Amino acid sequence: MTVLDDGEWTVIALFQKTIALGVVGISLAACSPEAYTPEKAIAAAAADPTGVVGKFEMTVQRVGRQNNMVYLDSADNYRDPKTLIIAIHESTVNDLLQGTSQTAEQYFMHRHVQASGLAKRVLIGRLKADGTIGSTYYQTQVFIGGVEDIKILPSD
Repeated sequence: MTVLDDGEWTVIALFQKTIALGVVGISLAACSPEAYTPEKAIAAAAADPTGVVGKFEMTVQRVGRQNNMVYLDSADNYRDPKTLIIAIHESTVNDLLQGTSQTAEQYFMHRHVQASGLAKRVLIGRLKADGTIGSTYYQTQVFIGGVEDIKILPSD
């Protein structure tokens, strides 16, 4: 379980990222060409504890940051179980923004994006003031490998 400190964003352990990205690299060739919507991605990840490899499309409604990660959310409330979250390492975001004067928020907000990666349910625990874990909930996060795994799609 990942512990959330004072309502901040979650960060998965390094070994989880390594495993997830390894699976993504091996499995992307077997993906279906149709992209998952947030609803379908969340349902598929809930049905398969190992996660779902594929392409995921959504409109970014919120951008958050924590511990060298940038999170793109499909809804304003990242705690809502219907929110799909794309997790991108800060170095990948910096590579994407190279040559622009935009922040991640300016670049991604209200844009339709497609990410190729592994969607997985992540258990989040909220840390209470006394240091114990309080309530828990699940997020569905998509983990990507690099710049080539995320793109801005044309507006409808």
